[in-house]
Amino acid sequence: MSHLFLFLGRLSFIFGGSLFGVVFFRHLPAINQGADLWLMFSRGLQLVASLFALFCVTLEPEQLGRTL
Repeated sequence: MSHLFLFLGRLSFIFGGSLFGVVFFRHLPAINQGADLWLMFSRGLQLVASLFALFCVTLEPEQLGRTL
């Protein structure tokens, strides 16, 4: 049972990391086309904050898996 929680914790962070990669590489060419840099910066901060929140949530199943 503990291995399942460890697996779910790592798997959720892998999905978050892949989402970050997709968003980053999808919108990277828009920088050269005169996009609003302030909007991109604020959305980038939101994405980084979301990844940090996902990391914090990921720690909980891993700690539960270690205690079991």
